[in-house]
Amino acid sequence: MERAYRRLMALYDPSSPGIGALYTPQEIQRMRAKIEEAYRRLSALEGTASTRAPERPLRPPRLPPEEIRAIVEAEGGMGGKALRRVRERLGLTLEEAAVVTKITKGTLKYIEDERLELLPAWVYLKGFLKAYAKFLGVDPEAVTAYFEAKGPRQ
Repeated sequence: MERAYRRLMALYDPSSPGIGALYTPQEIQRMRAKIEEAYRRLSALEGTASTRAPERPLRPPRLPPEEIRAIVEAEGGMGGKALRRVRERLGLTLEEAAVVTKITKGTLKYIEDERLELLPAWVYLKGFLKAYAKFLGVDPEAVTAYFEAKGPRQ
């Protein structure tokens, strides 16, 4: 946070080349004051519950390969149901998976429900599937192959 603050202050330094051509001295001072205020407020929040790192690690523990194989066999392949069972077995919610993978909760739900008609085009979906599989600790190629076999994608 401090590095970003310093970079912004340097960017809006009145002696910075070109800044005087874009803003008046009064506008520059107002922007610098807003940056100062934001930094002061955010610094005061540091260490509070709202800014502390999450209790859970960003990467969940992995299931043993034999347990993953059992789930895949029980669900008939490395599809959405298997992904859901692995996620639940790891004790993760869709919200937690969405935060870490940066894939929307809705898209993850459609993947787990295998609602192909609601999923994005294959070029995007393939990346989502790989990211979600890696997050869960399962084979990304097996997941993408399963979904690719489910039907033609655009």
